[in-house]
Amino acid sequence: MLQPCDDLFFGFPGERVPTRGSIELMTRFNTKKSGYKDIVVKYVVIHASTSYNILLGRPLINIIEVI
Repeated sequence: MLQPCDDLFFGFPGERVPTRGSIELMTRFNTKKSGYKDIVVKYVVIHASTSYNILLGRPLINIIEVI
């Protein structure tokens, strides 16, 4: 179900990270104000050696009000 994705990503040392594709999924986030929010999130799948499972961008962090 991955869709082609031409977004550019760079690793921590600055090298280009290849993308595998993207997928939009309904994701539920717990919030203090409303209990939870269901939001459609575009996930970009990359191939990288990292200890992180997911990185959230600033727009999503603002929407789910975690800052």
